[in-house]
Amino acid sequence: GVIEQLKTRHYDILHKRYIQKLDYYQIAEIYDKSYTNTTSLHGRALVELEKLINKLGIEVWHGVKKQYEVWIISTIQMG
Repeated sequence: GVIEQLKTRHYDILHKRYIQKLDYYQIAEIYDKSYTNTTSLHGRALVELEKLINKLGIEVWHGVKKQYEVWIISTIQMG
C-alpha cells in the first residue's frame, strides 16, 4: 500500500496516532522520547506522506488535523 512506502518510523508513528488512537504522550513513552520530539516526528511523517501521495498523483486534502486523520485512514485502507 501507499503508506507502507514510508520510512518505518514514519509509518509507525502515524499508525500509532491514527489507527491505534494513542495520544502523543503515550507514543513518546513508547519511543522513550520527549513530547516535543514525538510531535516533531509526527509532523515530519505527515510531510513525507503528503510528498509520497503527491508523487503518486493521489488527491490530497490540506488543512486541519481531522482532515489528516480521514486522509491517513483512507490512504491506509486504499493500500
